[in-house]
Amino acid sequence: MKDEYLLDILFSFFLFFFHIFCDDDTMYGLIWLFLFISNCYHNSEKE
Repeated sequence: MKDEYLLDILFSFFLFFFHIFCDDDTMYGLIWLFLFISNCYHNSEKE
């Protein structure tokens, strides 16, 4: 199993639990931040 898939799964669980405690605006911010970091991570992997 690749690390990037494991990170995605862990983050999915994190978002699920975080959603219980946070409002939607915080969730959208976290999702955007994760997508940004994930994109940078994948770009650095290609090089």
